[in-house]
Amino acid sequence: MASAWRRFLVFSAAVMLGGALGAVCRVMIASWMHGNGFDFTGIDMQGDFPFATLIVNIVGSFGLGLIVGLYATQSRRSQYSRETWLIFMGTGFFGSFTTFSAFTYELVHLWSWQEYTYGISNHLLVMTSVVAHLGGGLLAASLGFILAITWRQPNPE
Repeated sequence: MASAWRRFLVFSAAVMLGGALGAVCRVMIASWMHGNGFDFTGIDMQGDFPFATLIVNIVGSFGLGLIVGLYATQSRRSQYSRETWLIFMGTGFFGSFTTFSAFTYELVHLWSWQEYTYGISNHLLVMTSVVAHLGGGLLAASLGFILAITWRQPNPE
């Protein structure tokens, strides 16, 4: 029982720490891309295409694919530390770094914006954003996973 409780606490701490780091990195990137430097108080889309969210989602998908690929190819002798690292990076860091909620909010915001952005109908931008996020995320995750498994062949143990 004590071992299970200790494992729960270690995994919880890994998720919390990874999540805190990932969320701060995401907000820093969004703030910087919206021209605010690292002043987190002034992030406002104003009908623009959500480039910051697209970038963090694609980078995060690649990172998660890479982490899962590395996890799949590591030796089995250090199972506990492998799982802790996967939970820290996968669930914690990349789970909070990427953002489905901001993606959907920005789609609704862009859809309701009654002006043209970049000379294009915002409804076309919404469809472009959906394809870019989903297609780009799947492609990036696949590339990360493939890179990990080709870079680090499994160790038979």
